[in-house]
Amino acid sequence: MNNKIAVLGFFALAALNPLYAADGAAPTGKEWEDCQNLSLNKEAPRATFASFQDTQSALKVLPENSAFWQSLNGQWKFSWVKHPDERPKDFYKSEFDVAGWGEIKVPSSWQLEGFGIPI
Repeated sequence: MNNKIAVLGFFALAALNPLYAADGAAPTGKEWEDCQNLSLNKEAPRATFASFQDTQSALKVLPENSAFWQSLNGQWKFSWVKHPDERPKDFYKSEFDVAGWGEIKVPSSWQLEGFGIPI
């Protein structure tokens, strides 16, 4: 491969990907731990949309007025582990016992609910 093309390719990649450091170092995977990096790889804001079953419901504007809307707010069972290998493997099965799990309020931040380390 032509060295000029390789160098141009690297600079194009570095310019497009803010995780690459100016010194050319690859991302470490710990960038999320730095509170100055909260917007790295963040999607641009966009409008939200809701579907309504009829015109009358749509004229009320709020998604809560749609038969298709369901709130996920409330108390949820929650299990936090330090390493992904420690996660419960079959948590999605209906017979899985979550009696030992904690609970968190949704919406919330699990770190502020006593799990993990708050950033």
